Amino acid sequence: MVTSYGASTFAFIDAADIADVVVAALLEDGHHGQSYRLTGPRSLSFAQAAQEIAQALGRPVSYTELTPEQYAQRLISVGLPSELAAGISDMGPEEWREEPTGDVQRALGRAPKDFADYARETAATGAWNADARQRTRPRRGAW
Repeated sequence: MVTSYGASTFAFIDAADIADVVVAALLEDGHHGQSYRLTGPRSLSFAQAAQEIAQALGRPVSYTELTPEQYAQRLISVGLPSELAAGISDMGPEEWREEPTGDVQRALGRAPKDFADYARETAATGAWNADARQRTRPRRGAW
């Protein structure tokens, strides 16, 4: 796992929680006029996320910190357009601290899935195994 985000933290959210909020907002009463900023239940750095994935997999997962320029080049090498790679790789000179909002709880009446649970569930599917990565690796320019 590589990024240029340093000690910045993110409240990672499971896509299923996003989908559940969308469905609720479209089909249930009480969401009209509401605005939600969806986050997971806690903030993690990418180094911490790598540790949680490693624990779920039962094997080491490394995290490498790159400079924004190095990270942009890595993203370009797997097919991202250079403008997009530059925007993703450089978050600016300060650390980002995303705090959980509680909006999934507010919208659904339940807490969002924790990253550790996501990591365990995804590890169990085999999606992070080497043979799975080879089958799903995007072609250069496929973005």
